[in-house]
Amino acid sequence: MRRPAGLPRMAGRFPNNMNQHEEIILAWMERAHNQRNATGFEELHINRIDRNWREPRLWLQGGMKALQIAKRICKSNAYTVTVALAFSLRGQEKPLGLNFTSAEELELQLDQSPPALCLFNSGCEPWVSPSDSEWRGASVRSVLGIPLATSKSFYLEFKHPAVDGYSRTLVVISA
Repeated sequence: MRRPAGLPRMAGRFPNNMNQHEEIILAWMERAHNQRNATGFEELHINRIDRNWREPRLWLQGGMKALQIAKRICKSNAYTVTVALAFSLRGQEKPLGLNFTSAEELELQLDQSPPALCLFNSGCEPWVSPSDSEWRGASVRSVLGIPLATSKSFYLEFKHPAVDGYSRTLVVISA
């Protein structure tokens, strides 16, 4: 298939089928597992898994699919890490809190960054550290269509020194 004239060629692999999604996520997880950096944190934005997931309207569905694949790979390889999906939300000058009750409202709150799969070394998860008391449980399972018994979600709203206003993050962990 030829690309239209004048459009730059994209770097990297952008597969569209489930086996290729699994290959990319597995390679990322293996690399992270073998390198085990000091921060105990690695991320993979979903647009690096599938080029179609560059579209914001597909971020919720694509992100949840990627999280399910990552969790399955983690269990089958006996990795002792926490797999999560992080959504970066639009911030404001003042705290907004959880200002959405549906998937459509959540989509309006997403910022310009695609969601990312995150790996945390056990014990290094930011929401379990006593110094990060800003993290709080968030009841978003019904918004994302997640069965109640299969996940936890956390929300963080914080004043970042390098950014005017507040930044917001929503994290979903598949149990």
